[in-house]
Formats: sequence, C-alpha cells, structure tokens
Amino acid sequence: MHRQVSRHMPPRAGSAPRPKAGGLLLTAFFLALLAGAMAALLWNGLRLAWAMPVPTLLITALLAAATTRFYCHDRKEGRRRQQNLQALALSRSGQGICQFARQAHCRQNDPWVVRAVYEALAAEAGAVAGNGHSFPVRWEDDLAQTLCIDSDSMELDIVTEVARRAGRSLEGTQHNPWYDKVQTAGDLVRFFNAQPRVVG
Repeated sequence: MHRQVSRHMPPRAGSAPRPKAGGLLLTAFFLALLAGAMAALLWNGLRLAWAMPVPTLLITALLAAATTRFYCHDRKEGRRRQQNLQALALSRSGQGICQFARQAHCRQNDPWVVRAVYEALAAEAGAVAGNGHSFPVRWEDDLAQTLCIDSDSMELDIVTEVARRAGRSLEGTQHNPWYDKVQTAGDLVRFFNAQPRVVG
C-alpha cells in the first residue's frame, strides 16, 4: 500500500495538545514534594552552621568556588557552540528540507523517516543555536560535532519523536545494521529506515 506524502504525517510533539488536568496535578504534587525536601535540607544546613560555623563556612566557600568555575566554563562552552551554529546557519541561508530530501534519495528511504529526522534535528540544533528558528541540516552533518546534539537529547527526545512520527518501531534495535553506528543525520535516516513499521 502506498503511503501518504510526508506532509500528512503526525505533527511534531511541540504542536501536540496540552496536558490534561490529571497530569498537571501530578506535576504540582511532585514540585511540592521537591520544595519540601529542599526546605528540610536548608533547615538542617542552618542547624549545622549554627553548631559548627567555621567548618561550614569553609565548605560553603569551596562549594561556591567550584560551582562558579563550572558554571562559567559551561556558559563559555555553550556560547561558543551557539556562535558556531549561528555562523553555520548563516552560511546555509536558503537551504532546507528540499536539499536534505534530495541528498536522502527518497526512492531508497521512506519520505516519512526523512521528514521526521530532518525536522527533529533542525528543531534541536535551532534551539542550541538560540535563534528560535529551524536549523538547515545537511545529510553529512555530524550529530555531536556539527549540530552539537548531546546523547541525552538524542536518546530521550529525538529518537522517540522520530519513531512516533515516522511510524517506526523501536523494538529490536540491536539487530539493526546501523545500531551503534549512527554519527550523522544521514545515518539516523538509514537507522530508522531499517526499523520495522508499526502495524495498525
């Protein structure tokens, strides 16, 4: 059976309906629980500081210095990645999914997979670039080095989003010939193209 063209595939998660009241209540409950735990830690910290002020001040100063150093390094690295991606996006001005689909040879790869991969990666790289726009992804772009997408975002967000939208199963991935070999955007298309379709 011939599939509908890729523009008729399910929308991205960002455009999905808002969570229902039950989900909001559960979130509020966990936030209240977290706030209670933080308050208990703060109270115990204040009691300890009152009993032993000098060691507490020294430990606090060391922790503050380490946190500040880590935060500054992290911000500097994030700013560098952001600037690199913005410059790359500017050099690719006018490019989009059409160029990516031509590189994908859609006769060999499912157009739904191609579109789902492109839109997920373009949105994630655009968010890292901080420009609020879709990033022009190319077939050969390295996911970590070029697009600055970390493994957590890949495993927790992108892979599940692409599978849902493209109608591909995530079962038996270890038998996929591209398992543990995905480095580029094109590799991700090939990986999902080799996964079985969800039936029904």
